[in-house]
Amino acid sequence: MSTPMSTPTQTPTQTPTQTPTQTPTAKPIPADKPIGLVLGATKGIGLALITDLLEGKSSSTAVFPKDGIVIATARKINNDLAQLQQKYGDRLQIEFVDVANNESIDAFITLMNTKYPRLDLYIHNSGVALDDITAKTPSKFDPKIYFETHQINVLGPQTIFYGLLPLLNKTHLLCSNSLPSGLNRRPRPLATDPKKDATTFVRCLFVSSIFSSVKLHNYFATPIYRTSKAALNHVVKDMAITNRHLSINVIHPGYVKTGMTGGGGEIDAATSAAGMLTVLSEVGYSVNNMKTLLCYDGTFLPW
Repeated sequence: MSTPMSTPTQTPTQTPTQTPTQTPTAKPIPADKPIGLVLGATKGIGLALITDLLEGKSSSTAVFPKDGIVIATARKINNDLAQLQQKYGDRLQIEFVDVANNESIDAFITLMNTKYPRLDLYIHNSGVALDDITAKTPSKFDPKIYFETHQINVLGPQTIFYGLLPLLNKTHLLCSNSLPSGLNRRPRPLATDPKKDATTFVRCLFVSSIFSSVKLHNYFATPIYRTSKAALNHVVKDMAITNRHLSINVIHPGYVKTGMTGGGGEIDAATSAAGMLTVLSEVGYSVNNMKTLLCYDGTFLPW
């Protein structure tokens, strides 16, 4: 299951446009550096993902160059993010967004499209499981929990992706029009039209869950969370079908020891993150139609 965010009833302590890098003397974002975005990066899987990308571990370098700029989103800065930013400086950009709040999402999209020249890697990790994991009556959903969960797990990811699609298209066109280089390790066939099938440098990954699988659904638990992740799979498949110039997938991160699982689980967040980045590199640059639910360990799960 994916890393949880704070409950949407909490009020952010920072406004969405406030970032630690936005000062009068802040350096502009270099146009020649790869840029990766991880949404939901304050703890657990998200924190492990940005740490892996910043450190340039072997699991990430095939996906993202070790000198690239990493954008981490949060509702507020915690000690872990602050320490990483102190260590990596401008290579780590922290931006604020509350995926439960549409105004916050709109402000984040505007900021991103204004501040950053493009996006090379897009990972949406933020999500919540608000319904109790213990079995309760399957005949009645709590409407408030249902809509809060689907706002964060489905509508938020959909809105943010399409809001940032221009930045992803900019990278695709840049790579299509240029010779192979540090940014562009393979020739790209497109010249001007980003809507055709092609090989792409741009990869997008959405953290789903094995709980989304209808075929593997064999016991009653967290029905609202299950439906939200199944809905996310459909939304992301639409993204893949209508944006064939991008590589877009959903992935199960494993049963990870995080706050969402109450500290239970089979693997730690670092193992999950390394596995997902390895799988993402093995998927390659070829565009696909998202034919299966990927798993962090390289296996494939049925829908």
